[in-house]
Amino acid sequence: MINEHGFVLGAQLQWEGGDVAAAVPLVEACQIAYPTLDAVSFDHGFHSSNNRQQLDARLTLNALPKKGHRNAADQVREIDPAFRTMREWHAGVESAIHQLECHALGRVRTHGRESFERTVILAMAAANLHRLGLHLRTRNTARRRKPTHPLLLAA
Repeated sequence: MINEHGFVLGAQLQWEGGDVAAAVPLVEACQIAYPTLDAVSFDHGFHSSNNRQQLDARLTLNALPKKGHRNAADQVREIDPAFRTMREWHAGVESAIHQLECHALGRVRTHGRESFERTVILAMAAANLHRLGLHLRTRNTARRRKPTHPLLLAA
């Protein structure tokens, strides 16, 4: 999970089961940690009718696209501007996954479950520190760009 600023909020390592089984518990855990969470976007792999019903009950906006052929009701739901906006935000999730791969998860050289979990946590911390540095650098750059005084330009 990432927030609107690109910071990684959390991850769930799946040792058993698939994406379908992980969707609702992941949202529940994130809503406990971040009570204002009210919209999420998922891949097609997370879709099941049970997940859709449970997530619709928990969230104001559930951008969970249906696998395969869509009926008329699903097409209307997925054409909705709010749904499309959340699906566009999903590119940020893919970007965060790539960022984690660049910060130590491209090749994991540790052995064992605990070591792998520690590596994932450290990679999330490194990615968040990198994102924080980018935000601070852009803020400082914006402060340095002061508008020049019109009288100084005339001289």
